[in-house]
Amino acid sequence: MNSHVGTPKCILEKFATGKSVCVFNLEKNKEYAQSVDTAGTEHNYYDEETEKLLSDNAESGFGALMKKLYKLKTYKEKTKILYENTKIIESYMVYQLQRSKKSLEDFNEHSLTALVYGPLTHSEYLKLISQVDPSKINILIYLKQPMSIRIALNNGETDFIDNSIGFYYSFNKETKQIDNFFIPISNREVITINSYDKKNEKTSYYYVDEERVNIMNSYCIVLEKAYGNGFIYSKYFVGEKYELFKQ
Repeated sequence: MNSHVGTPKCILEKFATGKSVCVFNLEKNKEYAQSVDTAGTEHNYYDEETEKLLSDNAESGFGALMKKLYKLKTYKEKTKILYENTKIIESYMVYQLQRSKKSLEDFNEHSLTALVYGPLTHSEYLKLISQVDPSKINILIYLKQPMSIRIALNNGETDFIDNSIGFYYSFNKETKQIDNFFIPISNREVITINSYDKKNEKTSYYYVDEERVNIMNSYCIVLEKAYGNGFIYSKYFVGEKYELFKQ
């Protein structure tokens, strides 16, 4: 059984041409096309119980939400359904971050549990995470509440990219706080979550130009290099465009 260690198939399909997605392997500094069925997978990486855990908490709910969202015709309807399902989005983000191998490595290196009982497998680690109060590990708590949800529409020539975590964020150097979370849902659309701003109260979407697309893509790459499994996904090859791949 192939386990998707990172981004779920339902999202990878939106970055695919036909049945293949472009993959940039950061560790090998190599770019290639791969089937969405095998991209970011490892054979029998998770046990069956953990596969079900991830399906229930990260993949099925979020995948069903995305299917509904893709069918809606207006962005007002799309943001409405996102607001109505913030718990699904929160759960997806929690498990996506924790299914990163670097999350497991950090836990095994620094936790008292691993020190006493020895290093955990990723399946054991995720089962442990599932027992934690969700509010304690919800990364959206870094934003001032209430939240604002909009969809960024790509108005540039360069496509949005995705990483193995399935989201990324921007960091405000002045406040030293996270100010935006971004969840790519296609090569032309990204869900943006930030603290409520009255000026955005009546807007369900906004356009981003080529410069902003490249900035957002750079955030995606930086987070992947810091916390992800080392894979960037895109509809077309982008390796020559971003020096960040090589840094």
